[in-house]
Amino acid sequence: MLAIILFGLFLAVLVVFAFVVLAFLDVALSDPFVSLTSSKQWHPPLLQGNELRTWAAQMACTATNQWLNQPRGKETAIGLATEVSRGASYAITQSQNVAQQLSPNCPSCRQKMIGVTPPEALLIVETIRNTLSRRQIQRIREKSIQNAKLVAGFNSKQYEESEVTCPLWDGKTYCMVFKTRPIQCRSWCSSSEKKSDNGSADSHAYTVGTGTEDGLYESLESSGLDGTIYELNSALATALDMPAASEQWARGETVFEQCKLYG
Repeated sequence: MLAIILFGLFLAVLVVFAFVVLAFLDVALSDPFVSLTSSKQWHPPLLQGNELRTWAAQMACTATNQWLNQPRGKETAIGLATEVSRGASYAITQSQNVAQQLSPNCPSCRQKMIGVTPPEALLIVETIRNTLSRRQIQRIREKSIQNAKLVAGFNSKQYEESEVTCPLWDGKTYCMVFKTRPIQCRSWCSSSEKKSDNGSADSHAYTVGTGTEDGLYESLESSGLDGTIYELNSALATALDMPAASEQWARGETVFEQCKLYG
């Protein structure tokens, strides 16, 4: 009888273990980078304006600090950027003004100056290296360098008036790194056509995005890591030429010091 009971307990444990493994694989295989928490924790309360921005900043701080409390290495930048970007996207899509199904097609805003924090740039470069062909990678590198030199002295208005196009745009319709695109693009490039009073993208999406950037910057800077927002082209050009950039950044080095600041 005891043997039967023990065998039954063994089978029960085995079944539970199998479910846990399957659940982990489902998450791991659905995205190249596994998150520590569920993005559904980013479900926004009924807030707007500065209160919504503060909430998004707090969420970003919490998510970032979870990764910074782990041993720091190459995966630190990749993991926390994935975590925060995914959470921000979930919060953005909860607005009634933003359609749930987003498209990888890049709208006319692709000629805006785009800002990225170091973890975002490093995540994008990791995606580029893991998913694109050598020819595509070389094209992005050359375009990033060319753009960075061209816009070195531009402000946002001058950038928008130029003929510069995003190096991550395929030249036809879509973003080549849509799943790991910058937080700013998640705010601007939704399928929503609703505009706020100041003419920017959907106000809910924009507020969540800026709040998320606030929290990410605050957490990184307070932990001794570079959280500066840099112009996308210069950041990509730098990261693509530095194979160990993620590890160097995690050690507290200012990898992007020579890059153009956003703004």
